[in-house]
Amino acid sequence: MVGVALWYASDDPGPADYDQRVASIVGEPRRQRFQEFDELLHHHTPATEHDYLGFLAVAPEHQARGIGSRLLREHHHRLDHQARPAYLVASNQHSARLYARHGYRPLPGARYELRLLAGGSMYRMWRTPPPTD
Repeated sequence: MVGVALWYASDDPGPADYDQRVASIVGEPRRQRFQEFDELLHHHTPATEHDYLGFLAVAPEHQARGIGSRLLREHHHRLDHQARPAYLVASNQHSARLYARHGYRPLPGARYELRLLAGGSMYRMWRTPPPTD
């Protein structure tokens, strides 16, 4: 595997033991920071039903070959047939430019840039499916 895209339906509650899973992975000292970050993202998630791109990654030695774009196009194809929008939070301006090439725009009527407590910013983006003929 050289790339992965992890999508969630906006109404997916996630695993019941999510907090325990996070604590077991990041450790107790970092759990609080992770929980605050997670709450920030959740607080700013749009109420409109959508698919959420939680994670898009390509192995460094395979980047800049169109793999991430292909992963996006494949899921967007399904979303477009359902007339379903997509939402994501870009981790930096570089990834925001990639997403913009795939039809994502700053989330309308809402705060685009999220300032993180530990420093840095993330960028909220929305993709509306194209109109069908």
